[in-house]
Amino acid sequence: MSGFTSGYDWQYMSAAINKLENGTFSYDMSGVLHWYLFGIKIYSESKDFTGVIE
Repeated sequence: MSGFTSGYDWQYMSAAINKLENGTFSYDMSGVLHWYLFGIKIYSESKDFTGVIE
């Protein structure tokens, strides 16, 4: 079973960080999430993450 892995991998595409009021920051990251089963890519989806850092 060596070399056969399952799981996911996130491929980074872009990121933006903006300074807001009161020393907080907002972020927006996008990329592609690849899902693997036994080392074979079975599914890919576009994925975006957004949030605020205080």
